[in-house]
This record gives sequence, structure tokens and C-alpha cells, in this order.
Amino acid sequence: MINKRPVNLIILIIIFGAAFALTFLFIQKRKLFWNRASHNLNAVSHLSKGEAIQRPKLMSLSGEVIELSKITEKQSLLVFVMSACARCGEDSGLWKALNKEAAHNNTDFFVISIDDNLDDARTFASKYGIQDLPILIDSRREAARAFKTYIAPQYFLVSSDGRVIQQWDGLRYLSASRLNPEKLRSFFNPKPELVN
Repeated sequence: MINKRPVNLIILIIIFGAAFALTFLFIQKRKLFWNRASHNLNAVSHLSKGEAIQRPKLMSLSGEVIELSKITEKQSLLVFVMSACARCGEDSGLWKALNKEAAHNNTDFFVISIDDNLDDARTFASKYGIQDLPILIDSRREAARAFKTYIAPQYFLVSSDGRVIQQWDGLRYLSASRLNPEKLRSFFNPKPELVN
């Protein structure tokens, strides 16, 4: 009789080795996107004011397709987020306030998730109570590339003809009083002294 213990041990080692290799490759793939882009906030490419942007079609959490380039009657305030971003969740209360204020300022407001899949975006929205906000999914990162955004959260005010009005590198640069009415209005009619 052949002793099966060494054979079983070799099979287990191969299985664990393959599982480890696949997990390692998956983690490296996710890290690659962030490491490539988030070395330093100052190294991030910014769009110039007035620069025209290609605005792709994106799917909402509810499955509706939104074509950002078809939004031509209003300006748009876009915030790029990712579920793995701890700072993004901290700003979720602000997004609710911005969404309300947008209606009074002839502005469409969208949260754009750059998560790899819909489930991550849904979990993030549920965790922070923002599932009622207009959340779009950019899993192929078409919009992120068009807006040259590699960090989150990242904010853009875009004119109705698709030109950049203002860009913010996350709200931690704003003062603690960022929820006051004047600060909220500054997102829609930016003045350098209010948004920097």
C-alpha cells in the first residue's frame, strides 16, 4: 500500500500556495492603482479652469444610465469617492447638505464611486446613509481618467458645456466651519478665499 499522507500534504501545499498567490496578485492590483496615483497630493495632475472634459455615461446604483454629457442646462458638482477611502466617509454628511443646496443653485449633484464593483459602492452608501443621493458607478474609471483624478475624495464643479469651473483636492483643506451656509454656497459660486 502506498502511504497517502505525503501525497495529501503535497496537494495541500499546492492549494495553499495557489490561494496565497491569487490573493497576493489581487492585493497588488488594487494597490497599484492607489500607489501609482496617491504618492503626494502635490504630484496629482490638475485640470485647468475652463478645460473641456469628456463626460461619459455612468450607471446609477438603481441601474439607470446617466449620460453626464447630456446635462446641458445646469452646472454639475461631482465628487469622486471610493469605499476603501476613510476620508470619503467622513464627508458623507457634507454630501447630503451639498445635494440639498445644489437644487437652490441650478446645479446637479453626483457622487461618483470608482469602486471595482457595484456591491462595494452599495455597501459604502448604506454604511454612511447616502443611498438616497445620486450615486454613479465608474468601475472602469472612465470618468476618473477624464477628470485626472487619482485620489479621493475629489470635487469638481463643471459648467453645463463640460468645462471645469473649480476643483478641490478633498475637503480636509477646508476649515471646520465647512457646513455653514456661506461655505456651502461657495461650492456653487466659488471664490478663492472661501474654498481654499
